[in-house]
Amino acid sequence: MCGIAGIISIRPTAVQKVEKMLAAIQYRGPDHLEARAYSLNEDFHITVGQVRLAILDPSPEANQPFELGDHSITFNGEFYNFRDLRHELEKQGAAFRTTSDTEVALTLLAQQGISALDQLHGMFAGVYVDRKHGRVHLFRDRLGKKPLYLYQQGDEFLFASEPRAILAVINSYPAIDALSLSQYFMLSYIPGGSIFKGMTQLAPGHRLECQSPSDRKTQRWYHPNPVTNPNEEDLEPLFMDAVAKRMISDVPLGAFLSGGLDSSLVVAAMSRLSSKKVHSFSVRFAGPQAFDESVFARQLASHCNTQHDEITLDPQRLCHLVPQVLDHFDEPFGDSSAVPSYLVAREARRHFTVALSGDGADEVFAGYRKYLGESYLKRLGPYWLRRRLLKPLVKFLPSGRTNKLLENARRIKRLLDGDAATAAERHVRWLHMSPIDYASLLDPVLAHHRPDIVAGLVEKLPKHALLNDRLKFDQDIVLVNDMFVKIDRMSMKASLELRSPLVDHRLVEFANGLPANRKLMGSHRKRILVERLGHMLPSSILKRPKSGFEMPIGAWLRSDLKSWAEKELFDHTETGEWVNRTALKEIWQSHQSGRHDMTEPIWYHLVFAHWLGRYQSRKLHLMPESDHV
Repeated sequence: MCGIAGIISIRPTAVQKVEKMLAAIQYRGPDHLEARAYSLNEDFHITVGQVRLAILDPSPEANQPFELGDHSITFNGEFYNFRDLRHELEKQGAAFRTTSDTEVALTLLAQQGISALDQLHGMFAGVYVDRKHGRVHLFRDRLGKKPLYLYQQGDEFLFASEPRAILAVINSYPAIDALSLSQYFMLSYIPGGSIFKGMTQLAPGHRLECQSPSDRKTQRWYHPNPVTNPNEEDLEPLFMDAVAKRMISDVPLGAFLSGGLDSSLVVAAMSRLSSKKVHSFSVRFAGPQAFDESVFARQLASHCNTQHDEITLDPQRLCHLVPQVLDHFDEPFGDSSAVPSYLVAREARRHFTVALSGDGADEVFAGYRKYLGESYLKRLGPYWLRRRLLKPLVKFLPSGRTNKLLENARRIKRLLDGDAATAAERHVRWLHMSPIDYASLLDPVLAHHRPDIVAGLVEKLPKHALLNDRLKFDQDIVLVNDMFVKIDRMSMKASLELRSPLVDHRLVEFANGLPANRKLMGSHRKRILVERLGHMLPSSILKRPKSGFEMPIGAWLRSDLKSWAEKELFDHTETGEWVNRTALKEIWQSHQSGRHDMTEPIWYHLVFAHWLGRYQSRKLHLMPESDHV
């Protein structure tokens, strides 16, 4: 796991300029920083570099950019099947000077060209320089686990693992893209683009071929191929292989263990595959028991006989870390679980450099409660009845998260607030978690984008979207732009490599070929995981209810975070260009009174206000300060 940056131009770019880009993301790879310049012809030059977190073959010989004759590769991530590929290449006569996945990938690319991407399994985003044929290829992994941002400034084409590396060297910060900002306020993240006007991302499963600095062509290299009529007996060996390949490491390795189904399955598989005790790690949050899963983590650790470490963090110390986590995001990102995600990564990094996790299974095997929504609505009667009678009635119910009754009322409200005439419309509306229309809090310049955003998302789904349609939609939208962004940024902030076996592309293709009722039947979610892999777990884990990785942000906004949040939201008048401050003040007061839980919209606006202050003071590209919690 690393960070990369580079510039393609009609004239040579000084190595020092790319080194400055890399210095802005040094936390992604604290072990080594290096950049090199290549000329493909007199009008075609690239300078590219990497900050390295050394995992496989930590020796200097495996540093990047890595060269073989006229070929060079620089990438962020890992190729998990490199040992299998190396074995095949050695049978064909290839010789290797390192034990890294880097050399295997470049040998394959040098022999077969960019089409060899089809044979590489893993999480990765990088650049392959083929001076022999005068080509530069940028590429991104199948599912979009690793990011790659792109930006054109004059005759320079810049690319990097994070926007801040680009911001560090361009003449001025780009203007804010109003459409992207409106998307953020609706979804809590930006789906596929960037907050910065003119900045884009290379899409998952795509590559960009440069024949000259101005001749660039983007095309899809990965074509998803769901398994037709999958044999369910193949699930366990496929899962075990995905875990085994992610356990290959030349540095200390462990696992995140929350006590939920997904992380428990990963740890159980690791324990079966390892000749040594697996090092598992969990964090418990002092305070409300709703946020404490540590008892289940300890049960699983005992069941699998792991070396288990657990730390307890109190809410007061945690909430003081919130501003520092927000400082790390160079674009607005409203998923509040980024805060505990970073804490777990930071504490785990004290014990190991690589961790396996259960992330991503919910969008693949139907783990979220929202997938039950269609079933619940059918029990409430036809759409006209729900719209005319039930929705107006539940509007007056008090809601919150302080007890089970208020929590149930909150869920019912959200269910009916998202109700619509078609399944496609409902699924898109359920993406937006706010208890009020987000557009009502925005300046009209932003609010007018709402209908187009909703329509664009709805068009990605069949009108009467079935479960598998909705899962594929979430894999393309939510998984890539929310989950993968969160785990990439927060693990990299801690200089920790995080690997997620349950989103191995082979498992995803297998799951996407399953009938819907093998993932969800009645209220039983992730059904096939329980039935086919559950034998590895104690019954207490299988029977426990699902809970999210959350912290009581709403309660903190009424207590420990209140003063800081109020200052961020209302003392800086700059937000008035984008936000309806009067309406925002009203929901703030409503939340403070306890009458309504307005956590989501307040949090999204708090994140934006904090980000905007750093944007306007031109601090987004600066290396975030280390925390001391």
